[in-house]
Amino acid sequence: MGATWLVATWTAGLTRDEKALYGLLNRERSDAGLIRLGVNPVLVELARLKASDMVESDYFSHRSPKMGTHLEMIRATGLAYEVTGENLAKARNVGRAHVGLMASDGHRRNVLGPSFSEIGIGVVRYTHGVVVCQLFAGGRLVLRGWHFGNAGKADMTGGR
Repeated sequence: MGATWLVATWTAGLTRDEKALYGLLNRERSDAGLIRLGVNPVLVELARLKASDMVESDYFSHRSPKMGTHLEMIRATGLAYEVTGENLAKARNVGRAHVGLMASDGHRRNVLGPSFSEIGIGVVRYTHGVVVCQLFAGGRLVLRGWHFGNAGKADMTGGR
C-alpha cells in the first residue's frame, strides 16, 4: 500500500461541501477523458488553512499576507511537485463556485490540467456563502526524504 492508495482513499476526511466540489470537479475531468484526481490530505489541510485565512483576515488573493503563495505553503510542508496550481472562489454555495470556476479560462485549465494527479479542497462557510480553495499538484513528490513516484513506490534517494 503506497502513496497512491492513501491519496485515492482519503475522501472520507472531506466535509460534505468538499465532497460535493470534488465530485463536480472529477465529473468534468471524466467527461474530458482525464484521470480522476486523488485527494491528498496534506493539500486538503493547506486548502482549508488558506480558505479560513481569507475569511478571518478579510482578503481574497492568491498571496496570503501570513502564508505567502500556494507554492510557498506547499514547500513549507516538505512536499515538492513538478506542477502545482491554485483555484480560489467565493460564491453562495459550492455548485455556484464550481460553475464560476469552469467559466474562467485559467481556473478551467487547472480543473482540466492533464499534468495534475492530486488535489486538496478547502471550503469555508461565511456570512455570504462559501470561500473555496483548490490546490492542484502533479508529478513526483518528496516527503521527509522519501520519494513517491506516480506508481506509489517509495525509495530513499533523497533528491529534490
